[in-house]
Order: sequence, then C-alpha cells, then structure tokens
Amino acid sequence: MAMSTGIKRLLQVCVLLVWSGAMVIVGVVGIGNAEEVTLPFGLGKPVAEPDRFYPLDKLVISLPGERYPRYLLLEMALQSPSEEIESKLLASDPLLKNTMIKLMGNKSLDELNSTENMEKLQEEARGALQNVLRSHGFEIQLDAVLFTRLVVQ
Repeated sequence: MAMSTGIKRLLQVCVLLVWSGAMVIVGVVGIGNAEEVTLPFGLGKPVAEPDRFYPLDKLVISLPGERYPRYLLLEMALQSPSEEIESKLLASDPLLKNTMIKLMGNKSLDELNSTENMEKLQEEARGALQNVLRSHGFEIQLDAVLFTRLVVQ
C-alpha cells in the first residue's frame, strides 16, 4: 500500500518536531551533572552585584602653610563588596578620620593640587585605611577610596 505525498510530509514534520524537542530538553536539562549544563544566551551565568559605595563625613584638615595656615576640605567614599559594612564604618569612624588627618596633613600643596597625583593619593589612602581597619579587628575589604571633593584654601 502506497502512502500519499501529504502523509509522508506530515510524518517527516512530526519526526523532526519530536527530534528537535528531544534535543532542546537534553540541552536544557542535560545528561549527567547539572553543573556541566550551559544555557544559551548567558542564562546560566550569575549576575554580578553592583559596586557599593559608602560616603563618609567631610573632613577639614589643617595644612602647614608658608605664610599662613591652609585648610583642606576632603569628602570621600569607600568602595567595598563587604556585607553589612555600615555598622562597621560607624564604629570605626574615629579611626578613619584620624588616619586621613595624619595622612593628608603631611602632604604639600603641590601634591594635593596635582590632578596627576590623585590616583596615587587615593591608593595611598586606601592602603592606610585598610591597614588601620585590619589592625583594629574590622574585617572590611576596601576596593577603592574615591575623593568626591578635595578643596585646598
């Protein structure tokens, strides 16, 4: 008994649909270990957390001047992936302020006014703050210190 062309086409389409569906299921569900499965379009990748920034209170720091005293107004923010950092920053606030006063109070006007020096100053501040936090038992990872305002008068 001969099959008509229409029935053959319908049978081919059904086989193709079943085969395609099976491949999709095997590709999504996977065979074996679920960790080895890769989903299309980056669907299996974890979403990165956005950076967290924590602004600190502004500081006014006395600077040595040649003829008269100078002042530095400094506002900064800390970048950190650490969890529950607000309470730790509040508890360590006197340490942070003291460290920045000692660090920046020894800088010359040229060092503070130089835009080329900004990244070096920020990295120096990050290292100093990280060291003082760790030495006093505050486990906070600082990725960066950003100067949001720096005015010398």
